[in-house]
This record gives sequence, structure tokens and C-alpha cells, in this order.
Amino acid sequence: MAHTLLDPPRSTRPSGPDPRGAADAHRRHRFEQARAVLEDARSLIERGWLQHGWYLAERPPPRSLLSRLRQVDSTPRIDDVRQACLVAAVALAAHGGGRPDVLADAGPAVDVLWDALWEHRGQDGPAVGGRAAAPAVRVARMRELVRWNDVAGRTRDEVLGLLDRAISRCILAAVA
Repeated sequence: MAHTLLDPPRSTRPSGPDPRGAADAHRRHRFEQARAVLEDARSLIERGWLQHGWYLAERPPPRSLLSRLRQVDSTPRIDDVRQACLVAAVALAAHGGGRPDVLADAGPAVDVLWDALWEHRGQDGPAVGGRAAAPAVRVARMRELVRWNDVAGRTRDEVLGLLDRAISRCILAAVA
């Protein structure tokens, strides 16, 4: 049977479930995870905020030699940390102790936080949250966030405000 220009176009879409649905679900999940990390980081910053340092922790002394050796190679649990800078709080919230891979564990939350920083500065950022970024790009974003955290005169309330902005971005992006 011949088709003419007046015939309706045939669908070229493959049959089966819409692959965009899976991509949307994955994207939503990434934003929900980033939101959870940012909320835990916010709780840590409320407990104690730090400038010009990574974190201050209180650990109970290890009971055995094996425990002491394990502690050398790990970071504290978030509950053991008294104070943290913005990026350390996000990193600790993302990996929950042990040997972290900060770029992988905290990457999505860092991306959203970086977008929120640009928005806070009154500039429309590229809205990178939710997209994978190259490790070198994430390191640069983390450095920028550390510099922002350590600026003289910065307050804990400003840091909490930035976290709130990032959390709001995650919520809006997850429902969009």
C-alpha cells in the first residue's frame, strides 16, 4: 500500500515502556538523595559551623589495637562531628563515615549547592544539578564553595540559608 503526503505519519517510537519515564525516575531519585544529604549537612552546620578547617570531631577512644588501626583510615560518623565547614558537612552527610569517595558520594549535592550559590549571587547559573559532572569540575565547584564558606565576615546563618536554597532547588527539581 502506497502512502501519500496526506496520510498520517507512522510512529517511529519503539513499542514498550517509555524510556523517558525511567530517566525521569532516576533524575527524581538523584534529587531526592541530594536533598537528604543537604538536610543532614544542614543539621550538622546547625550543631556547629567551622571556617578555615574541615571538621572537628569527638570520637570515643578505641578499645582495641584493631579498632585504632581502622580509625586511622576512616572519617568519623556525622554524629561524632561537632563542627564542620560547608563542604565537609556535605561530604560527611553523603558517605556517613568510613573511607569516602567525596566526588562520587557528595557529587550531586555539591552540584545543586553550587547552583544555589550562583543563584544566591544573583546570577543565573547553568543549572547543572542532576547532571553528572567531570571530577575536575566537581573539585573546582568544591573549592569555590570552600572559598565562599571561609570569607571573612561569613555567618552560619548565611551558610544555612544557602543550604536551604539548595534543598528547595532539589524539591522543585524532583517534582518538575
